[in-house]
Amino acid sequence: MKNRNLPLKIAALFLAFSFGNLQAQDFKSIIQSHMSAKNTFAKPELSNFEVTNHDFSKSMNSEVVMFQQHYKGIPVYNSVGTALVRNSQVNYINENFTKDFTSASLPSTAKSNQAIFATVAQAMGLKNAANYELLNFGEADKDHAFAKTRLTYFVDSNNNLRLCHQYEFEEKGTSNYWEVLADAVTGEILSKQNLTLSCTFEHGAFGRDHS
Repeated sequence: MKNRNLPLKIAALFLAFSFGNLQAQDFKSIIQSHMSAKNTFAKPELSNFEVTNHDFSKSMNSEVVMFQQHYKGIPVYNSVGTALVRNSQVNYINENFTKDFTSASLPSTAKSNQAIFATVAQAMGLKNAANYELLNFGEADKDHAFAKTRLTYFVDSNNNLRLCHQYEFEEKGTSNYWEVLADAVTGEILSKQNLTLSCTFEHGAFGRDHS
């Protein structure tokens, strides 16, 4: 027997997704207008971002919008922001975006994530590295060894935007869960954190900007 409600359910899901996507785009344009008015970017292309989440807060009577800085369509590591939006106006915003850089790697120069992971594994002494399946961020976890990976820009001590492969994985046989950023060309490890042990907060992350 055919499920006559199935087309309606599919249509409802499509409309819900479309509405959510439309809301994210609306919030993005509102926040972009607010940030453009402040004109704090030495390089205008650094003002690009994507909305990562939004949720209505009853206590603040506002939409809480979280967003991630992007450069050339690639996220910039730890460059994030939060805004309170009410009646299509930004009432509060806090962000730690990179505003300038000396030089930036081109995405076309990146080696494959498999090649760079092999270099990382050797540097870390990771056992059975060839058994790790590389998955994109957002993909479902596997029952076997795996590492989540994506391209990310990392701001180094010389204010250069260095293109990296970002990896997050559990080291099998240990309690270690690593987050590693490795240069996408050389494989040099630029950042390595054991997420099992460390919990760090960006300085000023809870500061207020009432502009």
